Amino acid sequence: MLRADDAIAPMPMGIRGGVALPAALAWHDLAAISIGAMVFEPMDIAAAKAAVGGLPIYLSTELANAPSGSQPAAQISVRQGHAVSLAEMLAGMRTMSEAPPAATSSKKRACQLMTAKIGLIGLGNFARRNIIPGINRARDLDLAAIYDQSPDAVRMVAEGLPPGVVCESVDELVRRDDLDLIYIATPSAAHVELVEAVIAAGRHVVCEKPFASNYAEAARLADMARKAGVVTAVDHEMRYSAIYRGMKNLLAEGYVGNVVMASVNFSTDYSVNPYYPATYYWNFGSIRMHTGGVMRQAISHFIDLYQFLFGSIEARGGYCATMIKQKPELIESVSDQGERVLSAGAMRAVDADDAIALSGCLPNGAPASIAATWSAAVTTGTRWLIQGDEGVLSYEGAVLGGLWGDSLRGARRGETLADLPLPAEQYADMRPTAPGYMGGLIAAQLEDVVAVIDKRSEGMFATFESECAVWKAMEEWDR
Repeated sequence: MLRADDAIAPMPMGIRGGVALPAALAWHDLAAISIGAMVFEPMDIAAAKAAVGGLPIYLSTELANAPSGSQPAAQISVRQGHAVSLAEMLAGMRTMSEAPPAATSSKKRACQLMTAKIGLIGLGNFARRNIIPGINRARDLDLAAIYDQSPDAVRMVAEGLPPGVVCESVDELVRRDDLDLIYIATPSAAHVELVEAVIAAGRHVVCEKPFASNYAEAARLADMARKAGVVTAVDHEMRYSAIYRGMKNLLAEGYVGNVVMASVNFSTDYSVNPYYPATYYWNFGSIRMHTGGVMRQAISHFIDLYQFLFGSIEARGGYCATMIKQKPELIESVSDQGERVLSAGAMRAVDADDAIALSGCLPNGAPASIAATWSAAVTTGTRWLIQGDEGVLSYEGAVLGGLWGDSLRGARRGETLADLPLPAEQYADMRPTAPGYMGGLIAAQLEDVVAVIDKRSEGMFATFESECAVWKAMEEWDR
């Protein structure tokens, strides 16, 4: 019987969703293991193997290398957390000598127990740092296809992936009939054409924001998706944090009473810090016609949060400024060691906003405001203040890009501000101030999308429909 420290020595290197598995892999090296659709702690693998009569277990990516004629009892998949109990896992094991069923196309997907397959278009920094870890973490979701027009970006993600995951073109990926949904994570200028192709292929779609370049385009794509009967989502993953779910719950419960004023300030260094190449260099983030600028690229998240928390925000007035007039062009190259190198080229004129002050009103007529810049020398982060006639909510976040903090504070009439209890995070090990938090939020969002596809949930993610209201407000503010 295997122990927690036993190693799988015979297995060559494999990859599952971008996580490397060394040849001598100790069980304790894995965050969790899945058998079929079940996920459980590595320490339970011995009991699981015993329960299936000692039949061999292979990495899902190494089935092709299994001895001829052998039948694996289960497939081992790297996940990052979220165990069910061994009892629950064993209860779900019926005939573990049979391989789990393959997912069908999105049009035919009906079995809620199947693992959904996702394709990813765009393998840039955000995808590598957040989206791919999120896909790896999400329960019952496999990264089955990837594409990027940059060979270097593909190389950084694809090394060790099983055959058939890397696609040679967008068309090849979109036409694959084994994918349930497709995630578009390219620069925003390419979003419209890609969204159209995915919807035309009848695939459910998740797209980075902004998914369109103006309100009319957003409305057209939303209508196209509605007629095609596909589920749509826009990556406003902050909805899934305990902070904003807790804030929404408290507002719904009447904690502050009737809201009389709401404001959010956001100040960060995205535009002056080379850690963020899309905004530091002259790139799509600097070009207005490519939906660049702090309002469309960053503050659209907060406009969406106003919708999530209050139902809507109606634009009433505002000012958008470009304070950094020039930036160096982004030059990409590959070092002798095969590593991607970014460097500064010639200075180019910037026409997208980097500092804004916006005013609006909530459904009850209360004033609301957003003030933001991503050209700050010092990141002070996010500051929400929601005042009501019975109480107040206050939230400050200054880490992980200036978005996150540890607590939501509040007080009712006659009380002193204090930390308030929050809902549990979607995953037990998630912390708003710890690396990997955004990936966890994306994982929760993707699980919700799959649940809606399977008709197990109504979903709380942003859709193309809700994003139309975001675009309408942004166009009003940017007249």
